[in-house]
Amino acid sequence: MAAEFTYLLSSKPQHVVWREHYRRNRYGRYLKQGELNWRFRDILFNMLTLTPEAKIGVLANQPVAGRWWELMTHVLEEFFLRHGPYPAGFTKDILHSSPYPDFAGVLAAKAASAFASRPPYTSPVLLRHGSPKHMTALYERGEIRVRNAGYYKMPDHNGAVRDDELRLHVSLALDRDSVLKVFKNPQDMPADYKGQRLDFRFDHQRDFWLFCLTSSLEPRLFVDFDATACVIIKDPAEFAKRLRAAGAKYFPGSDCKNGPVSYVDPLLPKTAKLFVPMCKNFRYEYQREHRFIWSPPPAAASISFGDVTLGPLTDIANLIIL
Repeated sequence: MAAEFTYLLSSKPQHVVWREHYRRNRYGRYLKQGELNWRFRDILFNMLTLTPEAKIGVLANQPVAGRWWELMTHVLEEFFLRHGPYPAGFTKDILHSSPYPDFAGVLAAKAASAFASRPPYTSPVLLRHGSPKHMTALYERGEIRVRNAGYYKMPDHNGAVRDDELRLHVSLALDRDSVLKVFKNPQDMPADYKGQRLDFRFDHQRDFWLFCLTSSLEPRLFVDFDATACVIIKDPAEFAKRLRAAGAKYFPGSDCKNGPVSYVDPLLPKTAKLFVPMCKNFRYEYQREHRFIWSPPPAAASISFGDVTLGPLTDIANLIIL
């Protein structure tokens, strides 16, 4: 039930076209107010950037960002339909129910400066953020701690890291016509039935090992991850080759997969076939995560972390310490 995003030539302002499109498919109508507030936050988080001048910006209204602008317009229209013209319905809970990263702080300024002063990379890269101690160990010796997926659910992680990696939630708004298709006897449907909300939970039954990187060069990620250093891997293919080879020794009998994460809009999923270990809620889409996963053999008991050593990465990576 993917969204049909609209970029059509029209005499109407674009936001008016988007609002009309949303009214024809009001997929957020069953959200509770708290859920609608979080959707606003999630979309806004994906639109924020940190400029080279260390200022907070938003994605420009161009094709690469158009999807987020349309989704934001849909949320604003849902607020309008429920509460009336802005600012009705916008309470402090929207922005203060969970802390925002400090994109105007000292760390943000250092990150923006460090990236602004470097020549641009001409080919895809992968990055790992962390403390100077751990990033130096990764760069000089290839030392990696691979965590089990369940570790990331712990409440002491910040909002950019904390997630339940073993399950994914989807919520669909079904209209009368959609439900009518599955009725054996359509005449049995009540005349006043207008639709309903249907919630799904996709579970991955077994824990697995997980190592996360990003393909994004956005300096804001230093703030999101509360990091003061990063390793930029200039040859992702060679890095993957080394990590998969090392992982085969540390996690014998395990099946390894790696690749970019697929992000799922919980109200507008594109498919019902989701492999949870390689999927995440679109809340985290700005992170552009690339992950390595190792699924333990069937006979394995509960798992924890694993320390893997690849050897020096100095030939295929750069180290940045703010």
